[in-house]
Amino acid sequence: IIADARQPDQPVVYVNPAFEEITGYAAEEILGRNCRLLQHGDRNQPAIEEIRQALHEQREVRVLLRNYRKDGALFYNDFQIAPVRDATGVLTHFVGVQSDVTDRQRSAEQLTWRATHDELTGLPNRQLLLERLQQAVLQAEREGTEVAVVFIDLDDFKLVNDSLGHSAGDEVLRAVARRLQDVVRGSETVGRFGGDEFVIVLTDRIIGNELEPVIERVCTVLSEPIEIAGVMYTLTPSIGHCRYPDSGSDAETLL
Repeated sequence: IIADARQPDQPVVYVNPAFEEITGYAAEEILGRNCRLLQHGDRNQPAIEEIRQALHEQREVRVLLRNYRKDGALFYNDFQIAPVRDATGVLTHFVGVQSDVTDRQRSAEQLTWRATHDELTGLPNRQLLLERLQQAVLQAEREGTEVAVVFIDLDDFKLVNDSLGHSAGDEVLRAVARRLQDVVRGSETVGRFGGDEFVIVLTDRIIGNELEPVIERVCTVLSEPIEIAGVMYTLTPSIGHCRYPDSGSDAETLL
């Protein structure tokens, strides 16, 4: 991509066929326009401020951008920009080189997700759960608020695996995860601590007597029958709970 640095809004004056192939835009659809067109309004990216600053300072920059093809499909763009000057040293153009690194970026994101989430249920795993709980404690300490931890264990879950097999046990755990997610708000965390143990971290609705209704709701949804291979099974949970700062000042102590 070549943009004219001497004109207002730095319009594109040239793109090569590879640009057309990657973005789906024909050259005539982008010439005369700013290449922010590729962001489709997705402007809340730190990389955009980096680009803006580099253009202002007339220097090179390389960033990773979320861009969008003409059909709206997201692609990750490894984007490098360099200034071009004339014989007298005056800036005339910017040249940009973009590479579609979507596959690489998604592979990296998938590896990160697997390191912090339980593959069976999709819930945060023990590591991420501890991190979020500690973050919640630190925020509560700053704001003078509370955090509640609800620890859930499924009673006699081993009997499900022993009598129906591990695939049935896995289905039960997935069902439990879905039900727990339905109980909490989006800003609260449900995690699988391990085995048949789950943890909920509550930060938004534990003032006064609001914690008890949450626990009652958890008991209710987990005690509802679960159908496995055409047979209805009923499990019951054992639940413990505590609050920061009454019961401890760090994640490990609270758990």
